[in-house]
Amino acid sequence: MHRERTSRTSCLYIILGVFLIGCLSITVLAAASEQDGSIRIYSTPPGSGACLDSTDNSGNCIAFDSTGFAEFFNIASDSSHTVSVFLDGYQTYTTTVSVSPGQEVVLHAMLQPNPSATTAAIRTPPAPATPDLLQSLITIIRNLFSGGGSGTPGSQSRSGSALTPVTGSGNGVIVTPTGLTEGTTSPHGKVIAAYFLVLDDAYPAVMSVKDEIPWKKVNRVYIAFATIHDGVLTDYSPASSPEDGATREENGKKIQNVVALVRQNNPDAEIFISSNFGEEEMDNEYLRAAQDPQKFADSVVNYLKTYGLDGYDMDWESRKIDDYAPQLTSLLSACHDRFAAEGNSPRGHPYRLTHTVWPGVESPDTVAGLADSVDQLNLMTYGPGDTYDLTSYATAYHDAGFPFEKMIGGVESESGYGESGGHDTQASITAKCAYVKENNLAGLFEWRMDNDIRPNNGPPTYQVTGWMYDCLASE
Repeated sequence: MHRERTSRTSCLYIILGVFLIGCLSITVLAAASEQDGSIRIYSTPPGSGACLDSTDNSGNCIAFDSTGFAEFFNIASDSSHTVSVFLDGYQTYTTTVSVSPGQEVVLHAMLQPNPSATTAAIRTPPAPATPDLLQSLITIIRNLFSGGGSGTPGSQSRSGSALTPVTGSGNGVIVTPTGLTEGTTSPHGKVIAAYFLVLDDAYPAVMSVKDEIPWKKVNRVYIAFATIHDGVLTDYSPASSPEDGATREENGKKIQNVVALVRQNNPDAEIFISSNFGEEEMDNEYLRAAQDPQKFADSVVNYLKTYGLDGYDMDWESRKIDDYAPQLTSLLSACHDRFAAEGNSPRGHPYRLTHTVWPGVESPDTVAGLADSVDQLNLMTYGPGDTYDLTSYATAYHDAGFPFEKMIGGVESESGYGESGGHDTQASITAKCAYVKENNLAGLFEWRMDNDIRPNNGPPTYQVTGWMYDCLASE
């Protein structure tokens, strides 16, 4: 086929026009970068599409990639926006977020199956909106500099970008367990809890055989850890800096993965986030947070909403904790009051608050002073020996004024644990379980399910988890 040639003059006009449009786009981009924000969405399972300020699959809609990631660019700032996430056979996830100038909001959408769905097609995946020419050029240039668009989470990482908790709640996470409005318990009313660490080499080992994780043998999971920085709860790990966006994103994805596995395999189980310990790096962070307890409590609620969690556990372990009792009480009281003001979570029951106690370090008076500030205490009564004996410490705390029914005894399952006789045995767990039942303690928890007796650093065997479940779930 013969094509007509373009004159040199015409070429010059075209080049000049493209150059002018490009300059205009860059100018608009610079202005937009100062004012506009963006909304990044991670969907579990991967959604088919998301719409901004629309609930009927019209307007500004985009599709997710295969990993469950999508992003809205050029979001008008200083205003609130509604985000809706869709997937055939799943409840629509809807939440409202507030975007500040230049802010990047991160949203984790946890989709739940729709039990009333009778057909495979609930919604047609939304088609991306068609932008005009200028908007297309702006988006292209922005993508060149920021890795924008809907792509893999790794390609979207921006150094220094902060995890910004969403405001509001999403109806896509509603799963209301019948009769569990006061917290999930075993058939005989006891908490069977387990910590699950996402920060060391046990995580890839357990995820290599993730279908073997006995989620149904626990009714509460504590994900460890989030951390505290500059007075708020956040995702970056203690070994990294707040500016390490890649590490924070990786930690967030691990937390999201654990939440999804629990929800899929044991929908009635509670999921908490635990903030980490560490005297050298964490005491000052907790003390800084205590300077503005309300700010901290607000950040905790936002964090729970971001990941669709049921509660928060403060694992502030310090040899000086008795000296910090006023700050400890202030932080927990602020969270307790903030939870009460918030009302029910999207899952239909109140947010819950626990604090992990290091026996022999926190005095009975310090513990007793928390009676009105927490829902329950996790006592680190680890191992079969006498160093952290459950009976001795629980009795001392009770005599000082903390009620038995708000105590959860501790069990050790850590491979390589060396204190107090090593990890708990079936005999020691049976004894602790008997004490729990005789004195009406709330239940037992283990540190840690993901490292539950791992021969040769392989996947866990879950022996301790099984012993704990068998005892507490029986008459």
